[in-house]
Amino acid sequence: MSTAWAFAATMLYALNFAVYLHAGQCSADLPFALASVAFFTVFKPNGSRLRGALAGSTVVVAFFSRTIGVALMAAWIIDGLMRRQFKRAASRLALTIACLLLWSSYIYYVEHSPDYAHTAYTYQRADYLFYNVSYLQNIRYADPYKPELGKLTVTGFSERMLDNLRQMPMRIGEALTSERGFWEWQTDILAGKLILPKIDSRMIPFILTVIGIWSAFGLYMLFAAGDRLISIYVLLTVLILCIAAPWPAQYVRYLVPLLPLLILASCLAFSRFLALFARRNIRYEYTRAIACAVFISLLTQSCITYYLTHTKLLLENPWINDRQGRPIPYRQISSPDRIAVDEAIHWLSGRVRPGDVIAAAMPQWTFLRTRAQTVMPPLEIDSARERALLDSVPVKYLLHESPSFVPWRYVEQVLQIYPNDWRLVYTASGGLAHIYERSTARQ
Repeated sequence: MSTAWAFAATMLYALNFAVYLHAGQCSADLPFALASVAFFTVFKPNGSRLRGALAGSTVVVAFFSRTIGVALMAAWIIDGLMRRQFKRAASRLALTIACLLLWSSYIYYVEHSPDYAHTAYTYQRADYLFYNVSYLQNIRYADPYKPELGKLTVTGFSERMLDNLRQMPMRIGEALTSERGFWEWQTDILAGKLILPKIDSRMIPFILTVIGIWSAFGLYMLFAAGDRLISIYVLLTVLILCIAAPWPAQYVRYLVPLLPLLILASCLAFSRFLALFARRNIRYEYTRAIACAVFISLLTQSCITYYLTHTKLLLENPWINDRQGRPIPYRQISSPDRIAVDEAIHWLSGRVRPGDVIAAAMPQWTFLRTRAQTVMPPLEIDSARERALLDSVPVKYLLHESPSFVPWRYVEQVLQIYPNDWRLVYTASGGLAHIYERSTARQ
């Protein structure tokens, strides 16, 4: 790839909105991306033992950053087999098995430890309580956020996998640019500003799908050119996501570690496409104009996303304080309902007493802000069982967030059916979050 195309790929990655968004979050996606890119940097198919050791070290770091790093290990093994380097493939397989055994042993140790077995409250290890159980337990549901739909059958599992596979090109296109909602937002604004007809909403998924397929075309070209490892790794990662991930809304986050490779593949495909034009005696000025137009369009779309985010979504949150209770100037990509929850938690932090238990959708965050024991409300469609489980904790304060939070409808039905159990003690600005205290009669 030429220097110009390498520069284009670097700019597209540096201005990628998903990268920007996750750079400010405490998640393992970007460290995992760094480890995987480091692996491809040091790995050479016929490299020295030192390079092999460095590649092995980076792949181990990648695996323990995120367990989907097993796809990178598997691709590494397959690449060795395809190159007929059987001894190297065997040593890579041994390293992979060692890592899997180590991680599985740790999970076994945790799940069989006294602290895990002796629960603090009745539903602490319910399969739907995704904060407290392993992925393997949670993803068995048809919808982990609606456990009443039951566990997946073999047929249901196959249908979900095929549906995920069908959506994957569009999800890759979203990761490479920005999510569908941002595209719709931008087209609506441009149509209004330029007095143009609104773009058909079906065009945006089509454009995103084309971008995703284009990157797949670039990966195929890498494979055909003999650089198989990157293509195999991306393919295995995508297959694992289709099989194991039941949350389509999270796919962009899961694809962030693949972005450096997907962007490189897209730029490679475009450079080869323009080279084909040149071979057919199409004027160089035309091909250069096409390349510049596409590159500028993608960068402009990223810049508009940044602008809209910073002017419309980067909201001031006045409810974050330091240990002395002083407000900290803090802006975050958020929404009014999320800031309302922080307001409600701030109110709770001055009211809770030792021994009080809070039920909230984000128990870890609520605990850090209030230092009070916090649980997530149960996700039971049977309101009588929901009530009994809340009583068994027992919950003193119930934080009732907006409908965008997972427990909302389960908590709402309890409040509707048993209004005498709880009394409203605080409402956040805009009525987007409420705090209920257990009534004296029920204590």
